[in-house]
Amino acid sequence: MWSLLRHDLTQALRSLGRNRNFAILVVAILSVGIGPNTAIFSLIDRVLLRPFPYPDLDRLVRIQSLGPDNSRNGISAAQLEYIQRHGALSNGSPSGDGGSSRSQG
Repeated sequence: MWSLLRHDLTQALRSLGRNRNFAILVVAILSVGIGPNTAIFSLIDRVLLRPFPYPDLDRLVRIQSLGPDNSRNGISAAQLEYIQRHGALSNGSPSGDGGSSRSQG
């Protein structure tokens, strides 16, 4: 099996050596295909597949306020300080009843 593979590779390299323009074209096409594919995979691996570098990641939450038109808005630093000072979060719910609002993580 290895001898067949070695023979095929030798023949392929000889044919590429005879026609240098074709060899350059093959290398260019392979680099255009492999380069972006590697970059996209690296990005997806870093962003989607690896966990975030935070301790206790399962306790990470997002706090939002509900606007008059039921739109979700972020909160200001002053609102966050108020929530931290007065302990307005109870059972993961800003309203304190344990279920009418949801925290998203």
